[in-house]
Amino acid sequence: MSVSTLEELYHTEMQDAYSACKQSLAATRDMGRAATDQALQEALIDATNGIVDGMDKLASMCAEHDINPDGHKCEGMEGLVKEARKHSIEHDFDDDALRDAMIISQYQRLGHYAIAAYGTLRAFANRLGHDGDGARFNEMLDSCYDGDRRMTDIATGEGGVNADAA
Repeated sequence: MSVSTLEELYHTEMQDAYSACKQSLAATRDMGRAATDQALQEALIDATNGIVDGMDKLASMCAEHDINPDGHKCEGMEGLVKEARKHSIEHDFDDDALRDAMIISQYQRLGHYAIAAYGTLRAFANRLGHDGDGARFNEMLDSCYDGDRRMTDIATGEGGVNADAA
């Protein structure tokens, strides 16, 4: 498929972000089931709710632009999800805290992909004059940043997962 305009690129990137969300949702749920730290489990449940909210917003924006949100497969997220599963769920750990530390690491990688996608989409939306979309992407970015900071706090706070793993 040839892309000729920023508008077309914007549409493709929205589809890519939707696919990334769909893939990360299943992995995040599975990491939540594998986690043993209570705060981490709760954060991952909240993260899945945030991903669903992001997917709903993306689907709505896609509908407003008359595009199918399922029109593209995100191969980048596919690789990240494969790695997340391999390193945090399928890997054998001698200690639950070590697994929890790896879950945080892998979740943050998935989240940083979303931050990059939403930031790019916000910039495209604003450049194209889609101010409503830009505001929604800003909300989605804020949610991702909040989730990332929460994971860092769970990992590094007093009595956090990393201290337990050490």
